[in-house]
Amino acid sequence: MNLFVFSDEVVLKFEDGRVRARNVQYDTLPVVLHGNGPTKLQMNYLGNYIPNLWTFETGCNVCQENLRSLSSLKESEYPLVVIGIFIQQPTPFVTVFFENLLKLQYPKNRLKLFIFNQEPHHEHQVSSFLQDHGSLYQDVKSIRPEGEMDGAAARDLAFDMCRTDKECDYFFNLDIQVVLKNENTLKILIEQNLPILAPMITRAGRLWSNFWGALSADGYYARSEDYVDIVQGRRVGLWNVPYVSSVYLVKASLLQTELKDYKLFTSQNLDPDMAFCHSVRNKGVFMYVNNLHTFGRILSTENYKTEHLHNDLWQIFENPLVSGWMDGWMDGWMDGWMDG
Repeated sequence: MNLFVFSDEVVLKFEDGRVRARNVQYDTLPVVLHGNGPTKLQMNYLGNYIPNLWTFETGCNVCQENLRSLSSLKESEYPLVVIGIFIQQPTPFVTVFFENLLKLQYPKNRLKLFIFNQEPHHEHQVSSFLQDHGSLYQDVKSIRPEGEMDGAAARDLAFDMCRTDKECDYFFNLDIQVVLKNENTLKILIEQNLPILAPMITRAGRLWSNFWGALSADGYYARSEDYVDIVQGRRVGLWNVPYVSSVYLVKASLLQTELKDYKLFTSQNLDPDMAFCHSVRNKGVFMYVNNLHTFGRILSTENYKTEHLHNDLWQIFENPLVSGWMDGWMDGWMDGWMDG
């Protein structure tokens, strides 16, 4: 069956221990699917299941294939990772972000940091982190607000920092609004051994996440049939998707070959993350999202104000964090307030 023009007629048919494609127009079960024309993303979606990659009975049948184990390596043998940290708007709980960065279970002498801060409000927090902990990392490059570099140019520069570094094995993108609660996130992503892999994170109490399951005709968000089940954990595995953002791992070898163009994030018409994913799709490179583990969440920044004495305190309902941490923060704040 050719998918072009007729892709809306094809749905997944789940049987006992296997998945097939069903043509709802003729109630047939095609033996061969042809992703002709602009139907490649539909083929990728169907390929997450057919023939037996994921079923309700077995779950993910390919998630343990082609893994890259780190367990037998000495710390000095771990892959070198450049972590790109991007701060582009006032964001709550930045101190918590850097605490989570420090807690990552990965040898810090095998990490290089690229920190792009476009927001003067957070300059003190960045400076404090670098002063106290910057020496733990193999190298640090920091771009401050007065540099007047835009976000797309900064992301292009960060990618190139890894691309031109002969020792760099991976680039780990980490936006400031990401709350990484899983200390093994970086290890998990590396061991999965995929070209581009994002850990699934969601916004508290909402279906908003850092991936799209499908694209609309004009290249923007569309909800795939399985999106809600993936976000809510009813389907768990590795998913080939057309868009990831905020936090993801990229192989350096990919940046040196298929993605060697310098301006992957720069576009006259698209936001930087959309421009990047558009470039990746055009190169035929697959992007995946992993919801096999709980990794964390992504903060809402739209209503964050910076004119209060304790700005983060005003965010405890819109952006609830771990209750124990918040309880401790509240206790300390109240004690200070009671003491005058």
